[in-house]
Amino acid sequence: MYTHCGDACPLITAKLVQVKNDLGDAFGRDVRFISISVDPEQDTPEELVKYARKFHPAHPEWIYLTGAKPGIEHVVKKLGAFSDSVENHSTAIIIGSPQQGRWKKVRPDAPVKVIAEELRQLVAGEIEVRRTAAAAAPGNARQP
Repeated sequence: MYTHCGDACPLITAKLVQVKNDLGDAFGRDVRFISISVDPEQDTPEELVKYARKFHPAHPEWIYLTGAKPGIEHVVKKLGAFSDSVENHSTAIIIGSPQQGRWKKVRPDAPVKVIAEELRQLVAGEIEVRRTAAAAAPGNARQP
């Protein structure tokens, strides 16, 4: 996203607010959002704060990320969403779990309920990964 976008970015941000609301208590506990600026030269932290306030109250688990252009480009490339032009940036909503190694692009025109359900399924997988890791941890093995 970028703050001066007059097209997709505001629509996607507004949709993510709806997804956040649909998730209820799971947002912040199990799900976090990171909106990454693809225009870090213009999108200062102050600009990102102003942009976010247009759409929703501040939430510690919805982070707006900016930084040095090479670092941002590296992250966006790793996510498979890099474009040489700010105006032609990807509009995909990328959801994922580093612990599970699962990443997925969701169309921005997907219904709120569909996006929320994709996130719930990812959370369910995350809980299973934690449960399996806890069971396999030393001292947790069952003795015969």
